[in-house]
Amino acid sequence: MSSFTTPLDYEKRIFPGYRLTRAFQYHLSAPGSMLVVDVPKGFVTDLASVPWALRWLFPPDGLWAKAAVVHDWGYADGDLSLPDGSKIKPSRFWWDVIFLEAMSVLKVPRLTRWAFFVAVRAFGGTGWKK
Repeated sequence: MSSFTTPLDYEKRIFPGYRLTRAFQYHLSAPGSMLVVDVPKGFVTDLASVPWALRWLFPPDGLWAKAAVVHDWGYADGDLSLPDGSKIKPSRFWWDVIFLEAMSVLKVPRLTRWAFFVAVRAFGGTGWKK
């Protein structure tokens, strides 16, 4: 099973959002697995990109925040690390699926995670490698 192996530590910025104060990792499949998302310290994210009108229901720093950081990293031209130190660059669809899986690991309710997944599939293209 996939897992988050480090805490999510960040500081609020006025704009554009939040800056990680510590490097952050997400292992696909299991700790020590072959694929690892390494988000570096200093990475700037908006956490979950929720429209203002819905933030009362889905705050950016909700239960899905760790998954959103992983997804933002992927969209910002992030990569996955292999044990030999090499990197691979997944497609946009792959990052969206990783987001869905990561929300499942965080026990985000099924309807909520699918709503987020559908939203990134429908509207995430504008943020891809921006």
